[in-house]
Amino acid sequence: MGLLYDGTAAVGVYEGASVITGRMIDALGAGLPAAEVEAAVLPGLQEAHWAIHRAFAEHQRIAEDRRHLAAEIGELIAGLVSELVAAGWSEQDARQADVRQLADAPAR
Repeated sequence: MGLLYDGTAAVGVYEGASVITGRMIDALGAGLPAAEVEAAVLPGLQEAHWAIHRAFAEHQRIAEDRRHLAAEIGELIAGLVSELVAAGWSEQDARQADVRQLADAPAR
């Protein structure tokens, strides 16, 4: 079987193929000229392009949000360590402190 659809392939041979591939196979199988094949396929390609573009932009936005959150958490941890050291803890103990245990501990 060649790379181009010749209209003789059994049903189901292209099962699982992309929508764009299906449109191209249908257009080529109908004997349409190249310009009409392009017109049949182009909307699907444009849709896929913009879906990928939107997904990438969303991925970048989420990654930037994550970076900001990580920086904020780092600043909060540094503040907590400073407060614990000011309260008499060693810096090593302050850095290894379990926040859950601190939250449950009675106030001094």
